[in-house]
Amino acid sequence: MSQRPAQEALSLRGSLASGAWASIFFWGASFVAAKEALAGFSPWSMVAGRFALGALLLYGWLWLRRETWLPRAEDRRRCLLLGVILGLHIVAQGFALYSTSALNSGWIVGFCPVVIAVGARVFLREPISARSWSGIGIATMGMALILLPGAQLGAFQLGDWIVFGTTFSWAAYTLLSARPVQHSGALVTSAAAMAVASLVCVLAAVVDGRWLEAAVPGRAWIALLFLGLGCSGLAFAFWNRALARFGAAQLSGLIYFQPLVTLLLSVLLLGEELRWNVMAGGGVVLCGVYWLSRGKRA
Repeated sequence: MSQRPAQEALSLRGSLASGAWASIFFWGASFVAAKEALAGFSPWSMVAGRFALGALLLYGWLWLRRETWLPRAEDRRRCLLLGVILGLHIVAQGFALYSTSALNSGWIVGFCPVVIAVGARVFLREPISARSWSGIGIATMGMALILLPGAQLGAFQLGDWIVFGTTFSWAAYTLLSARPVQHSGALVTSAAAMAVASLVCVLAAVVDGRWLEAAVPGRAWIALLFLGLGCSGLAFAFWNRALARFGAAQLSGLIYFQPLVTLLLSVLLLGEELRWNVMAGGGVVLCGVYWLSRGKRA
């Protein structure tokens, strides 16, 4: 019986060649692009267009690789549910951007690994080591530093709390996607979920009656194309290829650069303000997530 080839050691050259760093850039820039897209689109139409473009690109990728487009029969109901969760998840973040910054959002979503770890413990009975629990505690203190001082200083931002709520919807998506990803493959599962999410948002936009602003600026169209083809299409395709080459454990360290990309672009392109509690709290969250991941590897 042939053994699976050993995964390569991650290097800067290898991660660039696989597109892993491109994925980090796309995901880090997604909140900045969404902020720009909302200048002309409603959250419903923005997400519908984003995932329609992303699904088309992933289905094209599958066609080039001569792979099936449909999930297995036993995974199709789960993929429908994943699509609904994914669509509502990104729409909620879109509405949140009306009352918070892209910078804040980028740091808050860094808390997602903590919610996923706790969800896996509660629902899948996965063990959590003492070191990982300490990381969860550290990250929670960092998140409190981001969310609480704003209310005390009279700068309460509802959007911050909405984005924090989406860390739970992303945990649900991640945990529920494990089975179809294992059976049907990550690309097929994601393409199906994006297609369903786009359809759900189209129907919601029809009911809501909100599609476009009176005059959609050119930068909003560019941002939508960037979100669909880059953040929802190329980013996932590149990351999936890098996962197959290097494995999740080696790539996990790159995730810590995603909030830094958001920070840089939100300041340079949007001129957003740096708040001391967000920067300090975000740093503490990243430290906690790092300690959590160290405990899981141990």
